[in-house]
Amino acid sequence: KNIFKELLNITESVSYTEQVSNLRNYIIDANTKVNNTFQNTLNNGIANNNHFVAINSAHIISTGYITDDNYSLDIASVTNDYIQIANNSIFNVNEFTYTITFRFKSLNAENTIINRFDTETIHTDAQFYIAYNSTNGLYFGLYDDTYSNTGGFFSKIAFYNTFITLTTNTEYTLQFAYKESTREFNLCLNGIECGITFSAGDFNLSNITLKTALTARVLVGTAFGLGGQASDSNMIVSRFDFSNKYRTVPEALINYN
Repeated sequence: KNIFKELLNITESVSYTEQVSNLRNYIIDANTKVNNTFQNTLNNGIANNNHFVAINSAHIISTGYITDDNYSLDIASVTNDYIQIANNSIFNVNEFTYTITFRFKSLNAENTIINRFDTETIHTDAQFYIAYNSTNGLYFGLYDDTYSNTGGFFSKIAFYNTFITLTTNTEYTLQFAYKESTREFNLCLNGIECGITFSAGDFNLSNITLKTALTARVLVGTAFGLGGQASDSNMIVSRFDFSNKYRTVPEALINYN
């Protein structure tokens, strides 16, 4: 199920192949609030009591995929797996950076990567959503403070496409950074900034007031819309990081290199 089809009907598709990535050491400083390398536990690294919880059959595996990285997290859509961090005020900000290193084992019609889209119970609980499908490629949405899912297409949402094709069994490091006060934004894949195109919605980056008053969880590998759990993914996650600072494009390259 495509979460965005509750709001939009988008069919445009252009794609190209991205380079293969390897896991590197992320930048860690005072602004790093969650950092996890999944080294035989969900709760290692800097977590500030904001630990990942594995749901259903999501579990740590010994991979050996990457030098100096012996473990990763395995998520399977057949068992509706995902991981989550419970809502916390540290995430309710309009300046942040999420970084995640992952690979798809196989591709479904819709493949959720990471989000705070948790609208099954509270229909306004949405801040951002990043996913991949063969029609839109790698894409994401941002949700305005006036967003209300109960309004259907009247909801306030901005939808962006990068036209990038992702492939299976390829390691990607994705950085998603936003700073509302200076209208800065970047989406980087393997240290390279993605070109973004405003595809559909009610506003664009220049006038967004990002939704920050949420009770939504941070979700990896799934999302929850009005119809319940949807858009599951078959993926392996090797690293996750959240910072309450806007990370620049050069910093994304540092994280990759």
